[in-house]
Amino acid sequence: MEGVSSTGPAPAPARKKGRIKRFLLRSFMILVAAAVIGHFAYKYSGSEEWHVLPEKDGVKVSWQKVPGSTLVKYKGVTRLRSTLTSVTRFMQDPTACDDVGCTDYVVLDTVSPQVQYMSFVYNYGPFGKRQFVVKVDVSQDPKTKDVKVHYIGDANRIPPNDCCIRVPHMNNQWVFKPVGNGEIEVEYTVDMHEGGMIPYFLYNTIHEKAAYRGPRKIANIVVGDKFKQKYGDPSFKLPFVEEPSAG
Repeated sequence: MEGVSSTGPAPAPARKKGRIKRFLLRSFMILVAAAVIGHFAYKYSGSEEWHVLPEKDGVKVSWQKVPGSTLVKYKGVTRLRSTLTSVTRFMQDPTACDDVGCTDYVVLDTVSPQVQYMSFVYNYGPFGKRQFVVKVDVSQDPKTKDVKVHYIGDANRIPPNDCCIRVPHMNNQWVFKPVGNGEIEVEYTVDMHEGGMIPYFLYNTIHEKAAYRGPRKIANIVVGDKFKQKYGDPSFKLPFVEEPSAG
């Protein structure tokens, strides 16, 4: 009859498109759920145990993943030939940025010969610049003569700077241990979070590389003429660093 329309089943292509959309939506939801479950499973995994990675270029690295954190701590160890005084002067010197790759270094405050506050910048390439504001605290064990240089983040000590992302967490530590025969064992612990939108798995990769590169870079620097001329004067003394006795 004229004026009467009949409604039959939807055309096959329309039904097929609907099934595809529902399938894709369910698949997406499953992937999201799996990602969330995987994230929390990873975050709360781990222990206090340190795990050893392969040695590279004379640097031994181990890692530790504690429950409740997505970031991994790394520790790199190597040896170099220098004095405790020389390497301590280097670690306290903000101009050492010229050798290790940071820029815009400023001494914010000197509390004592052993404690000072600094800021400096590292460029993370396509992820932008990071400004570190840290307390540099030097101490020595009176028995072992080990020198510890502790870099402790103090992100709110100065106002934010539009140049960079302010690093929210830093708890890095260098330990220089005299082992005899003029050698020092260097132990570098990487424990930080630089902030921004970099995923944690990429930060973990960056920090693992830093644990290998940091000790090796220092070991290469201390044998150079520039280092010896600037820090190698054997008559120079620091009141808070005692060299181990000969023999």
